Amino acid sequence: MLIPAPYYSAFDNDLRAFGEIVRVPVMLEPSNGWVLTAEALDAASKEAVALTGRPPRALLLTNPHNPLGRCVEWELLL
Repeated sequence: MLIPAPYYSAFDNDLRAFGEIVRVPVMLEPSNGWVLTAEALDAASKEAVALTGRPPRALLLTNPHNPLGRCVEWELLL
């Protein structure tokens, strides 16, 4: 599961304990306003494949990485 970072730290324990889900942070940059980008998603996807041998199956969009409630562009999620 890809999770934009920084994120609520309890997700690590919850996802590991209840689903044995491998969590891969999508590192966001303060220099671009913590906006989720295609480049960040691609890098995290490659890391997920390196860790597990398969592509990620989920993207968890949550707060606090998005405290201003910005919308993610639909094209980015396709």
